[in-house]
Amino acid sequence: MIIFPSLLFGVLAVLATLTGRRPAALTSWVLALLSMLMAMYFHMNDPMNISL
Repeated sequence: MIIFPSLLFGVLAVLATLTGRRPAALTSWVLALLSMLMAMYFHMNDPMNISL
């Protein structure tokens, strides 16, 4: 569920790119990358729920 914003921003960026709206596409790509970094940070620092 935490990866959904990056997928949504990625789809919006592709659609904006295909329609020729360069500022919207660039903004969407930057937001997609930032949300991917936040999801990666969350997953790398989340404690594991299993007992090793």
